[in-house]
Parts: sequence; C-alpha cells; structure tokens
Amino acid sequence: MPSNKIRCIILEDEAPMRHLLEQYLQTFPELEIVGSTDTAGQALELCRQFRPQAAFMDIVLKDATAFYLLDMLRKEALAIPKIVLVSGHSEYALESLNRYRNEVVKFITKPFMHRWKKKFQEAIDALQLELAEPVPEPQQEYKPSFIIKEKNQEAYHHIHFEDLAWIEAEAGDSCFFTDDNMGVISAITLKRFLDAHPMAPLCRISNNVAVNKRRISRIDSGQREVAIRYRDGEKHFDIGGAYYRSFFTCLEK
Repeated sequence: MPSNKIRCIILEDEAPMRHLLEQYLQTFPELEIVGSTDTAGQALELCRQFRPQAAFMDIVLKDATAFYLLDMLRKEALAIPKIVLVSGHSEYALESLNRYRNEVVKFITKPFMHRWKKKFQEAIDALQLELAEPVPEPQQEYKPSFIIKEKNQEAYHHIHFEDLAWIEAEAGDSCFFTDDNMGVISAITLKRFLDAHPMAPLCRISNNVAVNKRRISRIDSGQREVAIRYRDGEKHFDIGGAYYRSFFTCLEK
C-alpha cells in the first residue's frame, strides 16, 4: 500500500544542528526521512537514489552551497524537491526566491528552537499544499479587449489588452487605465477588474498597480523594480514585498 508520507532529506553542515533537525522532524507523522547529510555531493546521491519530495536544508554546506546542488539536479534533469530553507544566512533568502521561487516553500531562520513545533508544522502544511494533486480549473475564454465607462462621464472606451500598459488604483474605488495614447479613469476597483478578467496578461505588483506582463522590458531583482515599455521609453514601478513571489508566478502563466 503506497505511503502518504512526504519523502524528505535533511541537509545541514553542523552535526549538532543536523541531529536536532532529525530529532524534531521525526516527531511529525507526515514525514518520512530517507536521508541526512552535510555535503552537497552526498545530497546529490540521496536525490538520485530516493527521489525525495522535500528537503529541509541549510544554504551553506561543507563542500558547496545548496544552490550548487540544485543546479546539479537541474543539469541532470532530476526532479528538484520542494525546499524548506533552515538557515542563519538570511542574506541568501532573496537569491533563493529569485533562482528557485517555484521550489522554495518556506524559510526558517536559525536559531529555530523557540516555538519550533509551530514553525515546522507550518512548513509541512506548505509542503503538503505544494505537493497536492492540482484540481483542474474550468477553461475560461480569453477576451482580447474590454469596455469601460469613464468615471463621471457618459463616454465608453474599448481597450485592447495588448495596448494596455498598466492599471493603477485611484482614490474613491476607481482605477486609472493607461495605454500609449491615453489614460482613462473608471469607477471600478483594481481587484474587481482583475477578478473579472482572470485570463488577461496582467500581473499585480503592489496594492495599487497591475502591469501588462507582455510589456515588461526588464526586471531589477536587486531593487525589486520592473520596467514597462511605454511610448518611446519606459515606466518604472516598485514591486511590493507581499507581491514579489506571486508576481514571478504570474509571469510563468
């Protein structure tokens, strides 16, 4: 009978911390620990042998960084496990999200002993959610354009999504729609518009702004900034911290 447990490995270069991780994680019935090591080389062998679904890993290992291991898995076309980073190297958190945003599900900062059970249970819940079989979504028809009514006017505007540059929330539950030729304010909230057009090529980057992903000219991960092609130049927007990961997920759709 197949097991419903999550096959996982533990990667930690410091022996006392690795043993503590093993001790803690063994208390969770949702997990099956298939291996534990302190080097990227041995971790690669564990991945080849056991095909783990998840990895609780530090970033700095004895012989390399975790990024080297993940790059090697990609090179060998092996499935990369879902990752729970357990590290005191918080400076690598942004890099990990940039390079492996589809695999990293949780970042637990060392020392983690305080309220450890809650921290790891939240990580396991996130793993289960990521590993669950996706429920097929009903197919929705993509409409290449939309019609909006200008606020406080009787004028209506027919706008094609390919021409739309960005949408910005305005005061009074309104939005400002911008293309290369004009800007129109309409009495609709940003959330309501996005909910009404789920197939549109729009990615929300903050509480107030959604951009047309087909107009993105470049992304500055260091500054958390995105540039949009606009008229003969570019328009720059900050990517809000709460939207950073979902923004990159949106780009892949």
